[in-house]
Amino acid sequence: MAIANAPLSSHRKQLGLRIADAISSDPSAITTPVANTRFDEGLSMRPNGIFEGMEREVLGLAGGTAPRSKGAQKGIASLPWKLRHGDVFYSLLVGAGYVLSGTSSEIARYSRSLSTRQLIDAKVWEDGRYKYMTGCATSSLEISGSAGGYAQCTAELMGIFVDSDDEALPADAATTTPVMTCQSMTVTVGGTAVALPGEFTLNLGLTAAMRPGLTEAFGGLAMYLTEDCKPTLRLNPEARLIADVDGIGDLLAAGTAAIQLVLTDGTNTLTIDAPAAQALEVGDENNGKKLIEPTDYELHPVGADDAVKFTLST
Repeated sequence: MAIANAPLSSHRKQLGLRIADAISSDPSAITTPVANTRFDEGLSMRPNGIFEGMEREVLGLAGGTAPRSKGAQKGIASLPWKLRHGDVFYSLLVGAGYVLSGTSSEIARYSRSLSTRQLIDAKVWEDGRYKYMTGCATSSLEISGSAGGYAQCTAELMGIFVDSDDEALPADAATTTPVMTCQSMTVTVGGTAVALPGEFTLNLGLTAAMRPGLTEAFGGLAMYLTEDCKPTLRLNPEARLIADVDGIGDLLAAGTAAIQLVLTDGTNTLTIDAPAAQALEVGDENNGKKLIEPTDYELHPVGADDAVKFTLST
């Protein structure tokens, strides 16, 4: 026996993704959830402002208003998860304008050329039903963590919200791949180890925009494209004597330095390289009785080197 009209469970959600070169209104093409990814509470997908710009029409002398017409059929998906090797992270980099290369070490580099862009189709199953978006771009992507904790990721997709219908949850095998943790990390600025940083936050600073078209269905919306990437990084190291670490001096000099962060699960390694990080703010805070200097960096490209490059080694 079971209760009648049971509510849907917020814990029974899964995500399926497909990299594509064109939009597709067919959700049946996605049948399996993404591998090695366990989403935290907050995985969601919904229509987003499809009546924006479509004003209520006044019914003249009769008074009142008429129902609005539908505008661009926009959707948004929010994805929180803990970073694992082989999870959804690299697919979301592709949706953010990154291009993958390499074999034994998979390298992801941001491309400034829109001709290299690829799209994402996304499907969220919710305890017996699904929601589906196509023509998506990654509109935000962030990695963060604190000492001794998990490496946490959050992302958003923006695209065309196509459909919602009933469908059973697909089979999904439990992953045995461990989460990457914030311990035994390498954190260097200008080749020098940072003094006991307690936290880090890397935000890719993405800008995604609609690609409108008078000839397109879905309210004249062709797709979304990621058009810009302006990454930033925050570190919060312990303060040191000026003779050892001169963060304020680096700020006043307005120069740049290479930063490297290395995350690992004990077997697989994700290396994050930023060739030209410029300190914009150096704070004055405390952690208990310990003085810390939270430092905010802008990350810039240098020649052929990207502002942020990701290398996954196994």
